Parts: sequence; C-alpha cells; structure tokens
Amino acid sequence: WTGGPLARGSAPGFYKTAGTLPMRRMQEDAGSGYIGLHADQTHSFHGAIDEVAIWHGALDAESIRSLVAGCGLPEQPGVTLVVREQFDVPSDAPRTGSAIQVQNLLFRLPVQATPGAHVPQVSATLQLTGVTFERDASPFPTAQEREASDELALLRREAVRSGFKHAWDGYKKYAWGQDELKPKTNASKNWLHQAATMVDSLDCLWIMGFKQDFYEARDWISANLHFTHAAPVSVFETIIRSLGGLITAYELSEDRVFLNKAVELGDVLLTAFQSPTGVPCTALSLSSGRCTFPSWTSQSAILSEYGTVQLELKSLTQHTGNPKYAAAAMRVMKLLHEQPMVHGMAPTYLSPKTGRFTNAVITFGALGDSYYEYLVKQWVYTGKQEVWLREMYDKSVDGMTSYMLFKSKPNDLGYIAEHNGRAYQHKMDHLVCFVGAMLALGAQDGRPTDERDMAVAEALTETCYQMYVRQPTGLSPEFVQFFPNANDFQVPNSAKYNILRPEAIESIFYLHYYTRKPKYRDMGWTMWQAFERWSRTASGYAAIPNVLDTSGKQEDKMESFWMAETIKYFYLLFDPSDPVKLEEHVFNTEAHPLRILKQPREELLGSHYSIHESSLSDAEDGG
Repeated sequence: WTGGPLARGSAPGFYKTAGTLPMRRMQEDAGSGYIGLHADQTHSFHGAIDEVAIWHGALDAESIRSLVAGCGLPEQPGVTLVVREQFDVPSDAPRTGSAIQVQNLLFRLPVQATPGAHVPQVSATLQLTGVTFERDASPFPTAQEREASDELALLRREAVRSGFKHAWDGYKKYAWGQDELKPKTNASKNWLHQAATMVDSLDCLWIMGFKQDFYEARDWISANLHFTHAAPVSVFETIIRSLGGLITAYELSEDRVFLNKAVELGDVLLTAFQSPTGVPCTALSLSSGRCTFPSWTSQSAILSEYGTVQLELKSLTQHTGNPKYAAAAMRVMKLLHEQPMVHGMAPTYLSPKTGRFTNAVITFGALGDSYYEYLVKQWVYTGKQEVWLREMYDKSVDGMTSYMLFKSKPNDLGYIAEHNGRAYQHKMDHLVCFVGAMLALGAQDGRPTDERDMAVAEALTETCYQMYVRQPTGLSPEFVQFFPNANDFQVPNSAKYNILRPEAIESIFYLHYYTRKPKYRDMGWTMWQAFERWSRTASGYAAIPNVLDTSGKQEDKMESFWMAETIKYFYLLFDPSDPVKLEEHVFNTEAHPLRILKQPREELLGSHYSIHESSLSDAEDGG
C-alpha cells in the first residue's frame, strides 16, 4: 500500500479497497499483517505483508497507527511490520506530514535519506541451507518398457487431444474473437482485447492436426486483429501470449499473415521501452502510447515482466532483419548484467528511472519466476553462443540451490522458499514448479553441475506432484506453506483455488523427455484425470475455487494459458513422436515453441551491445 493516510475502511482492524468488501487484517505470526485484494481483484488476497513502502512525508504517526490497527502489535518492538520511506516516487505524490517512530513498530529510514536518492536495498540475510538431493534411483526403461509406455501414451494423447478440441469448440461457439470463454455461462471476457485464446491456441491447433480450425483462425486474425485498443493492457502478457503466439504460428505455417501481425504488434510495443533506462512499462495503451508502472510497486518495474520479453523480440528481429526489436530487449539485459545481484539472484522490483533495485525480495515464484527461465532459454535460443547468459543463469542456480532450497518434514520434499530481505518465507507457489523444467533444460551439456541440477529438478517436480495428489480433488492449490509439524505442507485459506496453471505438467514433460521414465507419464495421466473430473464443463474447462472441496463448485473462468500451455504439455508428454523436439525448439514462457537459431543475427548477441562474459558483479549483502 502506498499513499497518504487511510481514508477508506470504517472500523478499526479493517481496510477497504475500492469496489470490494472489507477484509479483516489479522496476524498469524510475528512479522506479518493482512490487507486488501490483489490489484486485479480476481482473487482475494490474504497474504502476509512484511514491508510497506510509503512516499516520503506521506504518513504521520497517527496514520501509521491506523494502518496497522487490529494487527495485534506485540509487546516487543521491531517484529510486526517494517515501514520504509520511498523516495523514488511520482512528482505528484501527496505530502501530508512526517512519518515517525511508532511504539513497537520498526520504522526503517534509508541510509541516504534525501528526496530523489536511490533507495538502498535491505541486506538479504540469506543463509547456506546445506540441502542436497540425489538422483531418482529408479532405473531407466528398457526398450521393451519404452515401447509399452508409448502404446499406452497414444491412447492418452487422444484423450488430451479430444479435451483440447472440446475447449476450442466451446470458445469458437461462444467467445469467437474474444480473449476468453467463460465456461460456465457460455459468455466471453476481454482483458487484452487481442483474441488471446485464439492467438494462444494457434500452435496447438497446428501441432495437434486441426488445420481447418487453424486456417479459420488465420482468416479471422488477418481481417480483424488490430492493436488499437485504448485501455492500458499488460505489456508482458501481450508479448508472451500475442507476440509469441503469432511468431510461432508463422514459424510453423510459414504464412506471412502471422509475421505481418507480429510486426504490427511489435512496432506498437516498442513504445513501452522509452523509460530513461529502457525498462518497459507495465501497462500500455496501444492506441495512445500512454505507459504506466503500477502504484502498488511504487512505480517500480517487476523482474518477471521486464526480464521476460527477450526471446520474442529477438525472434522478431531474426525474422525481419530489423534490429530495433532486439535492441530494446538487449538494453534491458545489459542493465541486468551490470546490476549487483544477491548470490546471482535478482530482487523483484527495479526503478525504471535509476535502473537500481528498490527492494530485496528474492523469489522464484510470482514477480520473479520467468526471469530465471529466460536466462537459460536465451542462451539456448541463440545456439549456446552467449557465455555471459549462461554465467548469469549458473550464478542464479548456484544461489538458489545454496540459499533457497529446503527439505520439508517429515518426508524430505524439496521446495524453494522465498526471502523478503530479512527472513525466509517457507511457502512455494505453483508457479515455482517451472523450475524442474528449467533445471532439466540447463543440465544437458555435460557440465559438473548437471547431476546436481537434475536431482533438484526431480525433487521439486515430485513436490509439485504431491501438491496435486494430496488434495481431495487431485488438483493443486495456488501455493502451499511448509511447517515442521504439518506433514510437509498445508494449504492456506487464501491459496485453495486452481486456475489451470501449467508449471507442474511442464516439468513432468521435460523430465520425461530427458529420462523417458514411464512414471512421469503416469503422474501426468493422474493429473489429467483430475482436471477432467473437476474442471470440465459443457463448453470448456473451469478454474476451481477450492481444491479441498469435492462438491463440484467451479469458477466461470478459463485462462488462455490452459490451451496454450497446460493442455499442450499434456499432449506432448503423451506423444511418442515428439512433435516439438527440445534440441530444435525452445519454449517461451507461454509454451510457444521458437526454433533454435543456428546462425543468429549479430543484433541478437551481447557482443553487439558490449556485453561480455566474466564481468558479472555480485553483492553478497543484497546490493
């Protein structure tokens, strides 16, 4: 929360966000308070607040007391909330008084406490965890076992293919040309205004052999898809879903309709990269070019967004010969390459004005995840020529395995914790389940760390599978929390929902691809059957509000990534012909396969931008 004194919320212990019911703030443990909703108001937010950034001079002592009213302040100071003054703020930020020390509430001032100064990061008090894993001891399959697995997989592949067609037909009938089908009411929803489900599904239509549907979508896109919507849309989501989907459709079909549309979109998106540092804004009006960063980050850019645009923009330069797209992507990478990191890992917020990190949060989940994925994938995409990218990736994985990796009790399930700059948060998002795939991809070159990384990939993927099969519905919650006395993990009330995410099946696909062990297909089939039982509707598949509830309740929501990613990874897992070979393609973070380049253009390479290996900086104190 940022801004002046609290003006909404009528009772102590409550804070009310616009258009939502008030939600009681409570405290489960020292160091956490509760407040508000997610910015998009899609899901209720009950998560812990560990730090509140306020504008310089925005709050007085009474306002801070109001902010934490009802949190049950402890008897000893310094254990409930940390409030720091934020100086990198909009010029029109309100100035309502001086924030001062409140009894039993730790208030941290920046070291350089002058307006306009860079807000230094809090030292990341990371500790070596000493956690290691051994490779899965089950034997690799014999030729006969692989043949039997393939025969069974073909039957399962057809079940998945039928599920995709069921969802596509529902979208076509009830939401054609819109972003999403609402699978309960057979209505539609627009939030990107880019026919997101259609564009996201193009490569699946091609790979699964639905060519007539593919060309019907092509004709609609050619005639109707234009990037002129006035309301701001997510730059990150537009790049990974729309730009990535169009480029892959072009690579698969060689139909220039898709490349022309990708160029049209790419030209509009370049407006987003005009900050002083070249870091793209979060939301962009495609018609006016108005570009904004979120208020809830104090106008900071988000690591998982500005760090996850490079594959698509590089690919557009590769196909067009125009260097401007790759130049925008590489300016961001050069900035990151020069940043002081925390054991190779990057905090989640960065100032687009100064190019410096503005917090000390380390996570491989929401706000951080796909940045790490794109380090290794950029290296793979450009033919493994970019040593500096591999170095950045290796240092981040070394940091993760040394400082963020833990084992649960009593069953030694592996998980990656989060760190807020002061303390560990022993929770793991479903989003983190992508790490198994990332590590497996990066462990195929005979490096000394390959065995370590494959062992961690197997362990994390097993944990993600347990997040599914331990629930009454067989579907994973959004995240779990790990406690010593919780039979490994528990599902918080705020995390009970499942929105059809792909990360677990993604890692299962990768591990099967590289090991060919039939057990991964069996794991995937168990998960697919759970989606079929609990998510399927008459026209598609629906998100689940409570994975602990077997009454059959569903939400009227089907994200486009269900068809772009989740179903695709199920299908590829069960297809013995390997229609997308990992030696020839690299998936963007929306699972759109891009052809690996044998001869990348010079403008795609770091040397063109004076980026070289062995010049990485690493700040062990978090910067």
